[in-house]
Amino acid sequence: LDERVQHALHWDGYGQAHRSAGRVSKVADVMDGFHEFALWWSTDEYVFYVDGQETWRTTAGGVCQVPLYIKLSDEIGKWGGDISQAQLPDQFLVDYVRVYDLVDVP
Repeated sequence: LDERVQHALHWDGYGQAHRSAGRVSKVADVMDGFHEFALWWSTDEYVFYVDGQETWRTTAGGVCQVPLYIKLSDEIGKWGGDISQAQLPDQFLVDYVRVYDLVDVP
C-alpha cells in the first residue's frame, strides 16, 4: 500500500531461540510494474538490492555458510500491516527467480 520494502533474515529456529534482523526501505513506485530484487550473499556479508540500488548491507546473525532456501512473500496482516486496510483481492506476481552459484575458474 506504500513504498516500503522489507528485507529480513531469520536464524536459530523457532520459539524462544528465534532471532531476526530486518530493514525497511522506501522504494519509489515499488507498487507499480515489475521490479528486480537481489541478494548478494558472500562469505562475509549479505547485500540487498532493489532495482540495482543497494538497500541493506548486514552480517546480522553471522553469515550462513550452508545452502538455504528463498522465501518470496506478499505479507498481509501481522508483519504486513492491518489486513482490514488491505485492498483485496491482491496479487503477487513473480516473473522469474534466478540463482547463481559462483565458482572459481582456474
